Amino acid sequence: MRLSAIKEKIGNLLAPIESKSISTSTNFFGLDSFFTPATISNVAVTAQSAMRVPAVSAAVTLISTSIGSIPASITRTVNGSKVEATNHPAFRLVAKAANDRVSAGKLRERLIFDALTTGNGYAFANRVNGRVIETVRLDPAAVSIQLDQMTGEAIYRSTANGAVLDPADLIHVPAPVTFDGVTGVSPIQLAREAIALAIVLEQRAARLFGTSARPAGVIQAPQGVTPEAAAKAKASWEASHGGAEVSGKTPVLYDGMTFEPLIFSSVDAQFIESRREQTVEIARAFNVPATMLQELQHGTFSNTEQMARQFVTYTLTPWLSTIAGELERALLSDEDRDDHSIEFDTDALLAVDTATRVDRIQKLRSAGVLTANDVRREEGYPALPDGDTLASPFTTSNTNEITTETSLNSEAVNDAA
Repeated sequence: MRLSAIKEKIGNLLAPIESKSISTSTNFFGLDSFFTPATISNVAVTAQSAMRVPAVSAAVTLISTSIGSIPASITRTVNGSKVEATNHPAFRLVAKAANDRVSAGKLRERLIFDALTTGNGYAFANRVNGRVIETVRLDPAAVSIQLDQMTGEAIYRSTANGAVLDPADLIHVPAPVTFDGVTGVSPIQLAREAIALAIVLEQRAARLFGTSARPAGVIQAPQGVTPEAAAKAKASWEASHGGAEVSGKTPVLYDGMTFEPLIFSSVDAQFIESRREQTVEIARAFNVPATMLQELQHGTFSNTEQMARQFVTYTLTPWLSTIAGELERALLSDEDRDDHSIEFDTDALLAVDTATRVDRIQKLRSAGVLTANDVRREEGYPALPDGDTLASPFTTSNTNEITTETSLNSEAVNDAA
């Protein structure tokens, strides 16, 4: 669909539908950004300033790009088994392209980014003759949420003209934390004190090293040096060695003066520990393992792998559940939702080493859970004509099945090599 047609469609979406006599506004007309509360550190934390903190940027990028990279599809339940509904009209919007310009994964990534930084992500489901033909991201600042005090109903409005938006055409992905049950509150807002402290510590370190304000040592002068001589020596030293651009040059001392370096103090160690702790605090705020933000002080090979699994289970899964629910509501009819659902394949994020994967395959094959073609499909190999039997190749004498299994193992080994 042409861009002009999309703009016209969104303009029709913003046309008034109904009005409510009693309502309360949350973030009405997007003015909350102008009233950012000050932190105890006296630093205003906004989405833009927070994203300049490496730990925040890493957490937001990690969650949003991970969700955007997970394959999605529409499945249909047939005789208790789920199969891809590739013929469903909305399958392409979920699995391939959200519209002519943005892939389905990129749209999900952007919605999660918006929810993490502003609290809410929005997309518009563009319908033609009752069928959704594309989904388009909306700027979070363009939508406000009001709650009807009498019914508790959420009312979505355009911040441009106050028009009520049809919720059937709106995909809303809120952050997990919400105080009214509808409007999401971003982790940045909830953890603004921790983020402000991280900003203060980083600014202090930048000023300290940028101006070389921390003395590397002291110049000791023998007794009898006059204040004028001491001041002259100090001025000469600062002129020759003050500032980051000239620091490190060889000093020349005179009149019996000596240089005594200052040792690394416990205060310095505590400053470094404080910066490390802020990374851990930010990781907690985003529900991300600290090891995935490159804080590896307590990371080992075993617990890092386990934390990666916890990241999928406890961080990504709630987001994926919210996205799936919203997409099903907007893209699937009431009748479709009886036996259709939107599924995300997180197996790629839980990939293990080759030896563990082969051991899993052998156990599932010997138990009769998977066929050879099921395994080949997972590993990206083409199906075999006789690969749909569940008979175990490890207990049967069928030559064809043994040959099939041998071929599969050979290809897996070659691929791993």
